[in-house]
Amino acid sequence: MLDVRLTLLESMPQAFPRLKHATRIRFYVGTAEAIGRIYLLDAVEMEPGTERPAQVRLEHPVVAARQDRFLLRTFSPLFTIGGGVVLDPHPAKHRRDAHVVEQLTKLSEADPNSLILDLLARGEQPLVTAADLAQKLERRVETLEAQLAGLDADVGSLERRKKRYFYLRQRVAHEGARIRTLVLASHRQNPLSLGVEKASLAALYNPRSDADSFGDLLSLVAKEQGLVLEGSLVRDTSFAPTLDPQTEAQCTGIEALLLREGFLSLGELAQSCGVKRNTFDKLLALMVAQQVVYKLPDSLLAHRRTVGDYESALRAFLAGRERASVGEIKERLNLTRKALIPLLEFFDERGVTVRAGNDRRLRQKPGG
Repeated sequence: MLDVRLTLLESMPQAFPRLKHATRIRFYVGTAEAIGRIYLLDAVEMEPGTERPAQVRLEHPVVAARQDRFLLRTFSPLFTIGGGVVLDPHPAKHRRDAHVVEQLTKLSEADPNSLILDLLARGEQPLVTAADLAQKLERRVETLEAQLAGLDADVGSLERRKKRYFYLRQRVAHEGARIRTLVLASHRQNPLSLGVEKASLAALYNPRSDADSFGDLLSLVAKEQGLVLEGSLVRDTSFAPTLDPQTEAQCTGIEALLLREGFLSLGELAQSCGVKRNTFDKLLALMVAQQVVYKLPDSLLAHRRTVGDYESALRAFLAGRERASVGEIKERLNLTRKALIPLLEFFDERGVTVRAGNDRRLRQKPGG
């Protein structure tokens, strides 16, 4: 597939008074010949002696470079009907579009800076390396980097994974606004969520976008667009989960159940709270994020007030001791081993206690 600037001969064969869109042709470039079809991008047919942008779609690839000259002949019988110049040897598949025609016109003008800016504007990925651009434009990487340095008003750069990526500032601003629109739409659709998963956002933005490329773009536009990146989640700075009266009552019910039972597994809480599982999962994620509910090891759940009460009791018990065994703590806190072990591991992780063999002692100082 090639983007070309096609010029028809002023004197066409009688059998072919004009060239119609999608006509089957023979294409010659260098020593190569290929059969294909010519797709006009701004007309349904071409008159003799006229010039138009077109896309040649061949049945097998040929080696061609930008600015290579080509000849066009009819498929059968064999007549030379025109020729032209290759504008882009590696284009995407085009439909008729005024923007595409405009971009090809710029390519046709052959202004080196315009070509660079055009490729940055219309490439599949907004962030590209100098090597990628150099291959597309068939220039030396060093030459292209020097040209990019002179375009810093329009072109920015970003260092990622030991590579330098270039981007058109105007395009990235547009892409950033588009990403923010997707984030806001997701917030409206999922008012209980803490944010949008980056993977889901990438799929909405461009299903063909890989995680690294999208992550680079996201980090570049986040501040300007007022987006917060938290782990795997993205949210707008103005967003906070909202509860309607029904979901607020459901949260209150979950809290009451945990306060009454003390410790429950995920399955036990989901089954006992009377909330549909899909809604329950969203509410629990929200309550965990807000630290209303704590997730302990072994998938055990507890209300923060319950955990706080046991922490105070444990601190008081260990304050006058060098250490205490699990059995002694179990008896003092009056807990089952099923609840105690995850709770102690949780306190170890939070720096309340330090494990000493099978015993526990209070952490006296950081690193103690």
